[in-house]
Amino acid sequence: MEKFLEKNLTLKNFAKYVTPSILMFFFIAFYSLVDGFFVSEFVGTNALAAINIAIPLTGILSGIAVMLSSGSCAFVSIKMGEGKASDASRKFSFVCIVAIVSGILFSTTSPLWLRAVLKIIGATDILIDNAYIYAFIFLLFSPLALLSIVFEYYIRIDGKPSFTLILYVIGGLTNIICDYLFVFCYKWGVLGAALGTCLSFLSITIIGSIYFFKFSSTLKFTKPDIDFKFLFMSCLNGISEMISECAASITTMIANLVIIAVAGEDGVAALTIVLYIHFMFISINLGYITGVSPIISYCYGAKQFRSINKCYTYSKRFIMCTSFGAFLLAQIGASQFIMIFVEQGTNVYDIAIHGLKILGFSFLFTGVNIFASGMFTAYGNGRISAVISLSNNLIILLVSLLILPKILGIDGIWAAIPVTELITAVLSLFLMFYYRKQYNYIL
Repeated sequence: MEKFLEKNLTLKNFAKYVTPSILMFFFIAFYSLVDGFFVSEFVGTNALAAINIAIPLTGILSGIAVMLSSGSCAFVSIKMGEGKASDASRKFSFVCIVAIVSGILFSTTSPLWLRAVLKIIGATDILIDNAYIYAFIFLLFSPLALLSIVFEYYIRIDGKPSFTLILYVIGGLTNIICDYLFVFCYKWGVLGAALGTCLSFLSITIIGSIYFFKFSSTLKFTKPDIDFKFLFMSCLNGISEMISECAASITTMIANLVIIAVAGEDGVAALTIVLYIHFMFISINLGYITGVSPIISYCYGAKQFRSINKCYTYSKRFIMCTSFGAFLLAQIGASQFIMIFVEQGTNVYDIAIHGLKILGFSFLFTGVNIFASGMFTAYGNGRISAVISLSNNLIILLVSLLILPKILGIDGIWAAIPVTELITAVLSLFLMFYYRKQYNYIL
């Protein structure tokens, strides 16, 4: 970072630093979209709906991994900064063991509670079997799922952020190849889709393990430092990230329950399709803030306020272009996006295209909220970041999902996200304006 910012920040080196993060998130979203395409095209829309029923459980698992990884990385980074490489490696090795043990607990206990939980969160008699298969296979591979997320975080703090892009490219390609073989060629249905996802975790874990054995500059696998105080502090430090991850799972579960009562299995399938497309669009903003945050953090610590204001200038232009571009694409190209998953003229198609055009209004405000939350995190103000994230991903959205469908019917479900993003954008802009003097930036 010092070398990157040894001179005044220019648009060229700014774009060079940010672009890999944007590409990484775009690839993640693209691979998810391809995964959904194979299931919808070669298994059926009910299978796609079943996967969406299982998503909240997989989201909670990811939340645990993110909490453990993000929370512990801060302390391990301090050790690395102090020149205590061996201590850092022992802490890292302990985190890996905790991830593996936690995954084993999920995989071994899931048969005892999984089917009952799936019914509670919305699985109907038509969806329950496929939802169970997908969730069970995913949880069976829990150790790999958790470890792959840990590796992604720790490779980044080891000084090789571009290597994480390689991890996701290989993992995504593995998923696509396995989907083609298992879903299209072998006709294994939802089982094949789940195995494809889990084998992508395996590829990431294998390559990540090789990295830490052979190529890591600082962190190595070694005898772990069994420190439960460190584990507790790591979980406490990363709890806000876990809440953010789990908030999406909770709102997805509520949305499934609401839409299945209004439009049945076809409604859940349509919601799943629209959410795939929604993630595809917002992935660009998620990748952008991931790339910008380290620049803001470094410049703030180095008191390079001129460079920070250049970041804001570039960011305003970027957010305006992506926001209006995504909105126009959602309105003009809705039919083409939906037809990736389902044929024109079907009930699922009709529900989904109507929903995407309403939900598309959210893209006008999403970029502001993602940037504001990430900006406050970059300044070390996790409290304000959590306020924005929880308001957007849980509190306001949950209230909207519970109220708007009663007034507008199924349109209320689609309108919940734009309404939430608009209200949160007002909050985000107010907070950014309020804190501008404290952090010495110009909006």
